[in-house]
Amino acid sequence: MPKKLNLIGQNFGKLTVISLFGPFKGKTGWNCKCLCGKEKIVKTNDLTSGHVSSCGNHQNDHRKYDKGNKFERLTLVEYENGKWLCLCSCGNYTLVLTTSLSSRNTRSCGCLKTEENLSRINKFKI
Repeated sequence: MPKKLNLIGQNFGKLTVISLFGPFKGKTGWNCKCLCGKEKIVKTNDLTSGHVSSCGNHQNDHRKYDKGNKFERLTLVEYENGKWLCLCSCGNYTLVLTTSLSSRNTRSCGCLKTEENLSRINKFKI
């Protein structure tokens, strides 16, 4: 009898296998977590062949999520559980969800918002 595959903990593109799902569309399915945090069930062959390598939300996302890459003022330092430890250009560190980087909802550690607010205040000073 052939030995069963254990893909738990392995990475396939942006997907990390987190558990065995069981039968899925007549094949063995795996519960996978994407870098963006979304979970997806994928068949063994689709993972190992490279046919599926993300949750599908990254069709238009050509930005790379690699250590050292920059998103506005944030430089990616370390990834864990759907969040990036980022170094801001002001020198502060902050944790940011991958989805917040891709949507550009988070562009700094908070220093950018402070600077923008101060700029608005200074416009109205007499």
